[in-house]
Amino acid sequence: KKAKLTVMARPKTIVYGDAPANDGADYAGFVGDDTETADGVLSGGLVFDYTYKQYDDVGIYMITPKGLTAKNYDIAFDPGKLIVKPKSIKGADVKVDQTERTYDGSLQTVAVTRVSMDGLNLNGSDYEVATGAEGKDAGAYSVLIVGKGNYRDSVYREWNIAKRAVSVTAIDQMIKEGAGIRTGTDMVTLSDAVSGHSLSAVTMTVEGRRIILSGAVIQDADGSDVTGNYNITYHNGAIIVIPKISYSVTFRVENGAWDNKKKDDVIVTLNGW
Repeated sequence: KKAKLTVMARPKTIVYGDAPANDGADYAGFVGDDTETADGVLSGGLVFDYTYKQYDDVGIYMITPKGLTAKNYDIAFDPGKLIVKPKSIKGADVKVDQTERTYDGSLQTVAVTRVSMDGLNLNGSDYEVATGAEGKDAGAYSVLIVGKGNYRDSVYREWNIAKRAVSVTAIDQMIKEGAGIRTGTDMVTLSDAVSGHSLSAVTMTVEGRRIILSGAVIQDADGSDVTGNYNITYHNGAIIVIPKISYSVTFRVENGAWDNKKKDDVIVTLNGW
């Protein structure tokens, strides 16, 4: 009478997207010195059937051994578990509609247009956009993509809001010799700023006959400081000096027409601009 031999597939764990795989089988029921590798004990070749095929969803599937025969054994093939776990989404290629934006004072949003991995495009059931798709101020942002369903872990995609380029230009001034320049935001112009934004302060100093600008502060319509969202280029102004002048006028006596009580001529000096 043939002995009973059980061939049971070992459990195996793979991740989503892997091809079917196994870790071999365990044997129970050999008699004496018989083993699965001993000559003449088993015939044929051990192969496996799977209830899983590549890219089936995460879950538990069965591995069933087959293909062996024996003259001295009745062989029973017992299935084992094939466990398919979620695949890490780390390393996925994430595309957004625009990675570079420029500050415009509004809340800006990027759209995730594609997430791909191993040559496959993932769909909405595979991930969700968790955070980082919106931004207002200039700076670097990161969209956080979180895997779900057949995927786990997370991946980031960076995008950026660049500072807006603006110019602050000093208005040329004409001043009297010895006088100082006029200062204040009404003595400069701001160009290319977001609509509703204005200068709340600027520093104006004098070097020779130039007006040197620095330290501009830009505010939004609510009065909040938004200077950090701008790259400011300063254009210095010119100073035109009106010099102080002095004129001397001599009044002379001519043929008695000038009554100076017999005194000398009168010299009057006029000072001014």
